[in-house]
Amino acid sequence: MLDRYPEQSAARRGYALVGVLFALFALAMAWFESTIGAAVGLAGAALLIGPALCCGRVAFARYEKWLSRIAPFGNL
Repeated sequence: MLDRYPEQSAARRGYALVGVLFALFALAMAWFESTIGAAVGLAGAALLIGPALCCGRVAFARYEKWLSRIAPFGNL
């Protein structure tokens, strides 16, 4: 599923991998009974795994462009 579009397969795999890391973070937060941490982890996982698996070529390119616009806010 991540190899549907060869020019995007590396990016899709990267987003899915980071999404899995967010899901593991959410699982750890749920284990430690941190509801807010688990919610943040699940939201991050959904925002990264969902488009990597479900979007077509053009929609995924648009999603990458949107993520690049909000990326500078991660460095604040």
